[in-house]
Amino acid sequence: MKSYNHLYETAISEETRRKAVHKVILGRKKKAKLKRYIEDEDKAVKDALRWIGEYENEYHTPRMIYDGFRRKQRTIIVPTFKELVVQHCVVEAMKPVFLKGMYEHSYASIPGRGAHLAKKVIEKWIRKDAKNCKYVMKLDIRHFFESIPHDRLKEKIRKKIHDKRLTDLVEKIIDVTDRGLPLGFSRANGFQTGICRA
Repeated sequence: MKSYNHLYETAISEETRRKAVHKVILGRKKKAKLKRYIEDEDKAVKDALRWIGEYENEYHTPRMIYDGFRRKQRTIIVPTFKELVVQHCVVEAMKPVFLKGMYEHSYASIPGRGAHLAKKVIEKWIRKDAKNCKYVMKLDIRHFFESIPHDRLKEKIRKKIHDKRLTDLVEKIIDVTDRGLPLGFSRANGFQTGICRA
């Protein structure tokens, strides 16, 4: 099993922080309280170094939302701007871990892939062999992310990543709740999906 070192340096690099801030600002442009960072992205990039070094989860009150796509109620935790920037930095640093050995037809939450590419691949399979392409299986593990035990997840991460500063940071992010990875939190670039594959 390949282990990974020196990922913390990638997480705190200016290039990584700039990418993270840019992604978060793009996703939250309508938020008035972020105006100072939207107008001065450089300040946010500079501040992000401190946010990573001093990272602590904020206090969060879970919210109920209605997921119109799946037609069900969901409990989510909404991260703050600072938390999202730090999560994006961690994800950027951990991309090699997430992507190594991933099944070639995994599409969700992976940059450059997604539902549209998955649809194209399935359409190609149907065109290529319509006679034998008959079945589709859609499945969902009920409350999967919410049921993940922290101790087992952390153990798995420590086996693969031998960079204590990064694993300490990841464990703080995981510990926003007592159990599982809550929906809405740690979703930066597929953080939940990726960390479960690490």
